[in-house]
Amino acid sequence: MGSISRAYALSELGEYGTAAQALRTELLESVSTGEWVALCEWIAGCLERVGKFDEAGGWYETAADLCLLELGTRPTASASDALHFFELACLCYKREGGVVSASRAAMLSRVLVTKCPPA
Repeated sequence: MGSISRAYALSELGEYGTAAQALRTELLESVSTGEWVALCEWIAGCLERVGKFDEAGGWYETAADLCLLELGTRPTASASDALHFFELACLCYKREGGVVSASRAAMLSRVLVTKCPPA
């Protein structure tokens, strides 16, 4: 849990790149999979703030993938969360100029809306 406290303090100081690294460490050491989505989202947000949009998009996609793994236990919430993260990934990729990655994330969003329509 020390890495999370450190990451929070670093974020408050505007040290987003270092905060993202502390969060990666926490993710690797975390036993609780329930924290993984939130950690991925936080890492992505930190990377966005330092202009690493391609990396941020990858972390948002990881968060979306983790949400999809929960479809069996919380179908509506998980699909909605995954869609949100795929859309954030798409925006990041577009900001970076990653047309292929942005297209892939947008396609995954469309598939998710088609297969798991919002309630």
